[in-house]
Amino acid sequence: RASSVDRFPRLERMALHWNGVISVTVYVRTQGIEETLQKISDLFIKIEEIGVCKLDISLLYENEESDGMYPINNLRNVSLDNVKTELVFLLDVDFAPSDQLFGNINSYPRQVHAILNKAKKEKSNRTRRRPLRLRLPRHTGDR
Repeated sequence: RASSVDRFPRLERMALHWNGVISVTVYVRTQGIEETLQKISDLFIKIEEIGVCKLDISLLYENEESDGMYPINNLRNVSLDNVKTELVFLLDVDFAPSDQLFGNINSYPRQVHAILNKAKKEKSNRTRRRPLRLRLPRHTGDR
């Protein structure tokens, strides 16, 4: 999803709990660019070495016309534009998925297949205006 360097510890925790791909966009401010790029590189190497998830990182650079506001919508859109999977689980970096979530989602192949077919059909008809939702049975495991 979207992040800045101060959120890297949270992104790292998220990456430890997700077995799929994480598409994240990092906001790079004009001040301290070299240090920020080094931190991004270090984080990428660390997460890839752990080997739980695949991390796709995009960068959004602050520009001179910036109003000083954090561009959360732009960050989210860049992340979504760079997704390489058929399904997206949109999650803010401030939240961490449970250890079992990725496996739980993948344990319902018929539901996943059905939503993909529905999405493809509606995309070809251009009728969908809201995101499709995948509803899974309530998990009753340990909390």
